[in-house]
Amino acid sequence: MLVGHGPFPFLGGGPGVTVFFTLSGFLITALLLEERRVNRRVDLGRFYARRALRLLPALAVCLVIVGIVLMIRDESLSGVWLAALYVANLAPALGERLPYLSHTWSLSLEEQFYVVWPLTLLLLARARRRWPVLAVTAAGIVVCAGLRILVDSKAVLAEPPPVRVGFFMLWRADALLVGCLLALVLGLALRLPPRVIRLSGVAGAAVVLAASTQATSDLYFHTWFTIVPVATAAVLLWLLVESSVLSRALAFAPLRYTGRISYGLYLWHFPIFKLLEPELRALPGVVELALATAVSFAVAALSFRVVEQPFLRLKRRFAPGRSARPTSVAGGHPVGAVSSTVH
Repeated sequence: MLVGHGPFPFLGGGPGVTVFFTLSGFLITALLLEERRVNRRVDLGRFYARRALRLLPALAVCLVIVGIVLMIRDESLSGVWLAALYVANLAPALGERLPYLSHTWSLSLEEQFYVVWPLTLLLLARARRRWPVLAVTAAGIVVCAGLRILVDSKAVLAEPPPVRVGFFMLWRADALLVGCLLALVLGLALRLPPRVIRLSGVAGAAVVLAASTQATSDLYFHTWFTIVPVATAAVLLWLLVESSVLSRALAFAPLRYTGRISYGLYLWHFPIFKLLEPELRALPGVVELALATAVSFAVAALSFRVVEQPFLRLKRRFAPGRSARPTSVAGGHPVGAVSSTVH
């Protein structure tokens, strides 16, 4: 996603967001299911308090600073308010511009989904059988994907072209629901041959890489939005089952640190890229990307140290208890180590 917002927009952006949606759906659902298994219940108040403490402080600082820049430049603050209210994904439909905050559409969409999903999951989980929650989740994937393909197929033929449906929660929730479904299926402790899982994971990785080169095509909106979440789930299942691969990756210190500051990277990279673009435009694209990325990492690291860490310590007070902090899902799969960014 960071690369896709730089001087090479044909790489990374759309698929990166879709991959994150699927990973987020998996991790949040796995955490909710584990808390319910251990404590026999889920405290939704604490769940939303944890999300607020994780997301709001850094977002507030980012919005204040971007707002100051907009006021200095005598530009509208409407984008700041849309991002603050988690409705930035509706900006194109409202005819609003978000010059430095258009990337927050994905955060808005995700939070809209998590207003609905935890309560839906817990209501369905009350059934004695597991199939109702699996059926509803699978049906949600089919409905969201079907609506998106139907509506966007008509949109491509329209003159003038209307707003892309990819920004609306209902049209993109299938990416999140695929991750949710994976967490639910793993809870059944299903066994597949290791070779099948490995081949599926490799194929899934190839699909995601292929999608990264198609992010600006009409075919991407019709096809890749549906295929990438499934491919991501295949890769994730492979990493979870062959946990040594995931463990080695997570042991790589630079990767671990990037994961810790990834929320700050998400928030800051886009406004930094846009602010630096006029200054760096004369440089080669690779140099421009490297410099903007370096500044983004520096600001994200500062945000993590000064803004996020104090609230992360406070967030622990709302944890569901050490026994319900999942380090595994369905037989020892290590998800706890990669859950801090999303949860």
